Amino acid sequence: MESSRIIGKVVVSEVTKLFGAKRALCNVSLDVSPGEVVALIGKNGAGKSTLLSILSTMMKPTFGTVQINGAPATAESRAHIGYLSHKPFVYPELSCEENLKLFASLYNVGDDAVQKMKTQFRLDEFFSNRPVGVLSRGQLQRAALARTLLAAPDVLLLDEPASGLDRGAIGLIEQLVAEHRDKAGITFIVSHDPALVAEVSTRVVLLQMGEVAHETGRCSSDDILTMLVEGV
Repeated sequence: MESSRIIGKVVVSEVTKLFGAKRALCNVSLDVSPGEVVALIGKNGAGKSTLLSILSTMMKPTFGTVQINGAPATAESRAHIGYLSHKPFVYPELSCEENLKLFASLYNVGDDAVQKMKTQFRLDEFFSNRPVGVLSRGQLQRAALARTLLAAPDVLLLDEPASGLDRGAIGLIEQLVAEHRDKAGITFIVSHDPALVAEVSTRVVLLQMGEVAHETGRCSSDDILTMLVEGV
């Protein structure tokens, strides 16, 4: 996919999401340029994961629009999006190797991409000898990250990517996000880890009750913790 990179803005315009009478998002607007890493922070239920789902095109907003590279985001946009959700989106009865080769065929990428993910995410130990359904939380997260990065997407959506990972693997996430930024990719990351947010983000957006309560540029982990605790 490197040869067909879209390299364009992601524009969220007055997005609102309702679940019955419950309002998950309200008039959220963001204009994100290539090379930006936007951290979405806030308490549980603030709307962070809902916004990522809408950006992934797997959920439609009730009102408002999302544009990628000047065009409305649709299911066809998914070829340019790598989405790490709370769900790993892998087949539990298949091995890591079988999963990645299956997704490689769907993404129209070669086995070299599969081998690259195997190396990057240190999957050798459990790559082909057991189904992913029996892996530990950290191993499963690494497999899910490999699936997310497999097709070299233009837009990365990472929902708690450090969940279940050791410090070494978290360092790998920091490196991969930095490389994606340097290649003019766009990243949205949801994390409750102030240190990770401070390390990788170029912009921090605080969501409260589905609304953008505060937005700032790159800042320290202490500043991020203050925003999370005090809401400012």
